[in-house]
Order: sequence, then structure tokens, then C-alpha cells
Amino acid sequence: MKKTELSRLVAVFLGSSIFTGFVGLSGVAQGAFWTRSGPADCVELAGNNTSIFAPGCNELTANSKLLECNITDTSATPKTGITTLNVHIEEFSGSIASSSRCVRFWNATGGTCGGGVNTPSNGVTGISPPTFATWDTGNFGFISVILPPKTGAGNSCLKGIFTAG
Repeated sequence: MKKTELSRLVAVFLGSSIFTGFVGLSGVAQGAFWTRSGPADCVELAGNNTSIFAPGCNELTANSKLLECNITDTSATPKTGITTLNVHIEEFSGSIASSSRCVRFWNATGGTCGGGVNTPSNGVTGISPPTFATWDTGNFGFISVILPPKTGAGNSCLKGIFTAG
């Protein structure tokens, strides 16, 4: 192998190594995550349980719907790393919908919820339930959503949940 060919191979190797290092260590996406989930990731806990819940709306005129929506909690998307949590709700019943962060205890019976946040009385909005002390690595996190009953043509719908960290 000639000296110029060897020099060219070394230069190509070094160039590709430097490029790979910049891309791999740039930190643009390292540690950052986001998740999105729709109403299909929720379970109705109260409201009628014969549930007219498709597509994520409360169509009942007599009962509010209490929903439990799973939060993705993995080593890549830990719930403790969530810095943005938006619950997107379409509220046109003339009442208010609300949401809070909750946990089921991993080592004891039951669970608890943090403070709730309400929607404005009408419109499509994103609300952000605050974090709280037991929203930690051991407990199983979820979002509680209350959709008020339908009034006239107006109803309440869960659009989805967005998290980022």
C-alpha cells in the first residue's frame, strides 16, 4: 500500500470518527423525551360503566365520567423526569372538566392524587396538573380526568395527554 493511499484511509477514518463523535455526543436528543397518548389509553372508573366513551367523550347527560389514564414510565421516559404534562380537553358542556396526577402505591394498599386543575368553562385547552411528593420512582403514576355530563349539544372530550422531559 502506498503512503498516499494509507494517508487517505487514515484521513477518512479520522473524519468519520470525528463526525460520529459529534453526532453521538451532541446532546441534542440525549436525556430528552416526549410521549403522547390518546383516550384509548384510559379506563373509565365511574360514570356509568356501560360507557358511551368513544371517541373519548362523555355523551351521558346524567353522570360525570372519571377516567384513569396511564402514564408511560420507563427507563427512557421516567415519570419523575416529566417537566411538561398537558392534558388536552375539549369542554363544551358549559361546566368544567378537571385533571390531577395520581399514584397507586407499589408497597401498600391504595394511592393518592395531587392537586387538580380545572378547564375553562368552554373551549379546547391543555391543562397541566402539578406534581406532588409521592409522584416518585416507586409508585405507579396515572392521570385522573373528570369529564362533566353532556348538556344539550355540548359535551366534554379527552383529546389526549402529552408529556416531555
